[in-house]
Amino acid sequence: MRKFYKKNIALTALILVLFSSTIYAQIATWHTIGINDTSTPLLVAGTDFNLDATSVGIGDGLIRTTLANAFSTSPKVATTNDDSGEQTAIANGDYFEFSVNGKNNYTLSIEDIIFKARVSNTSRWFLLRYKIGAGAFQDAGTRIAYSGAAAGNGALQTIDVSGIAALQNVPAGTVITFRIYHGGAGNTSSTTAIGRSLTNLEAALSVNGNVKPATAPTSILAWQLFDPLSAGNETSIEANVKNAGLETSSLVRGAGLRNKNSSNVDITYPGAFVAGATVATAVAATTDIADAIANNLYFGFEVKPSANYKASLATLRSKIRASGGGAKTWLWRYSTDGTNFTDLGAVYYNAGTATAGVNMPDVDLSGIAGLQNLTPSTTVYFRLYVQGSNGTTGSTGLGISTDENTYVISLNGTVESTLPVKLISFVGKNNGRNVLLNWATASERQNAYFEVLRIQTDNSAVSLGKVTGSGNSDQTQTYSFTDYMPQNGINYYQLRQVDQNGDFELSQIIPVKVSLSNSDWVAYFRNEMLNLNFEVATAGNVNVSLVDISGRTIYKGTVRAQVGKNELQVPITLNNGIYVISLNGDQITASKKLIK
Repeated sequence: MRKFYKKNIALTALILVLFSSTIYAQIATWHTIGINDTSTPLLVAGTDFNLDATSVGIGDGLIRTTLANAFSTSPKVATTNDDSGEQTAIANGDYFEFSVNGKNNYTLSIEDIIFKARVSNTSRWFLLRYKIGAGAFQDAGTRIAYSGAAAGNGALQTIDVSGIAALQNVPAGTVITFRIYHGGAGNTSSTTAIGRSLTNLEAALSVNGNVKPATAPTSILAWQLFDPLSAGNETSIEANVKNAGLETSSLVRGAGLRNKNSSNVDITYPGAFVAGATVATAVAATTDIADAIANNLYFGFEVKPSANYKASLATLRSKIRASGGGAKTWLWRYSTDGTNFTDLGAVYYNAGTATAGVNMPDVDLSGIAGLQNLTPSTTVYFRLYVQGSNGTTGSTGLGISTDENTYVISLNGTVESTLPVKLISFVGKNNGRNVLLNWATASERQNAYFEVLRIQTDNSAVSLGKVTGSGNSDQTQTYSFTDYMPQNGINYYQLRQVDQNGDFELSQIIPVKVSLSNSDWVAYFRNEMLNLNFEVATAGNVNVSLVDISGRTIYKGTVRAQVGKNELQVPITLNNGIYVISLNGDQITASKKLIK
């Protein structure tokens, strides 16, 4: 039993390590296939949708050279493999340069820069430098020696920047510029290149990190799968962000997707909602989605307003991931009858992303009339169709959530009450022996008046008065009412809003505690007795304390108070002097000075 327990502990630790190591993804890539001359630029091959990236340029100290399927250069001035050579390369401008920045409301965090370097001999070094915005360039560490065999297709070099605070959570729109300085050949005829890419999917240069919303989106419906952490193979997952005016909604898979692979083994991925396809589907073109529709290969959820609410939908955001054998094309569709579906935007093509996934383009719903002013009689069905899985080892999913602010699906819009009067606040406060009630409405339709009620201990209601409503209004309206004769202790108040046709709605009940003032109770000494007379609305314990003028506690105890008037006596022997008596309970908080 102990061995089994230890084995599971080790397995759990391994899973956690694997998960923690995959919170970053390739967020920008460049490949060199097809570069066969000195004029073809090194263009961006792909980026996260919420990231901008530039082409790769070279510094003034380099000249382009011809090398098939590589971005090759030679230095104008020879540099050595030491500190002096590094200073010369920096001064001359011997570097590859590119920039990245997060779009819109998305922040950028960078883990590492990976590039496939191809050199004509191995006596080379690289130094990564960066600048934030218009700032000065800084070293991202010390120079690193080239690792790998010379010539050929090149060897991958990795520069870890995850420990540089300035490159984490960089605000949206802030441009980060990187320069990869290089040298050490000792002559001007040697070449240093980025490359070679052997296929269109092999990155010769990549930036790994994550792009995520600067703040959690203000959503009416959303799923984050980090807390609690999903296993990925759940049958369905209920939304953990839901507007109170919407019915419960869950993520589900279509009949063509399953949570087990072709060998009937669970498909899991922590922080995601994943699936395998029941049938393999080819991608004939980047817009090919027909097989997914025909075979019900989709992830889906529903939106339905609750009673007395209406909803208008604005933006649909999603984060997707797939293994190498997973889906390549993705398309959101919607329906208001569950049968006839309409495309939302264009098909999104992604060649295959593992690890943390990528953000799909935002889907604008605000211009679709059928998705505005939805009533409780309408259910909207959203489906994300996926195509291009091999049907066996390929996994496709929504996710992953790398923290509690990473939403794999976020639906933004508005949800409004359809009640004639929308009450947005109702508060009360003790104002001495009075209670001041204040409330506000966001809008009113045919509002005749408000009746102010005080709820008694037997749950009956006493009408305290009426306040005339504003009739019809789309502006915030404020109201107030004063209860000049509240009961001692906790008073409970409620509003009864009455329409011009006699219909009414009741507000929530709010409590207001009213404490007795010194004039409302009596305390005095007589015949070695402390006499107390006070009144409370409900029974409960009252703490009694007596201290002398120096602050020393003379007496401390608890008495049981009954509803209404209470006359209590506490035996006590005291010297002549000045004392302070205090009462403290749910129904009364008061103190006064006594002289014996």
